[in-house]
Amino acid sequence: MTKEELIDKCQQLFDQVTESMPKDLEKLLASGGVNYEDADNDFILPKKILCAILMEEQFQYKPLSSDRKAKKEIENYYAMI
Repeated sequence: MTKEELIDKCQQLFDQVTESMPKDLEKLLASGGVNYEDADNDFILPKKILCAILMEEQFQYKPLSSDRKAKKEIENYYAMI
């Protein structure tokens, strides 16, 4: 795989994630579990929600197996960001 091919494939995945995020937000708000009416008008609640949505996306894209090598590789990539 070339660098350009890798970037293209990653961009496709980024697009999929950003497309699903508003749907996850709507699902969360429809659950009634977010008391946004009493929240301050700052970015604290949106950041918490973003973290929760990113956690959901993590489960959608992580390797299916419990392959320790793949998990370690992902952790190494994370450490480099």
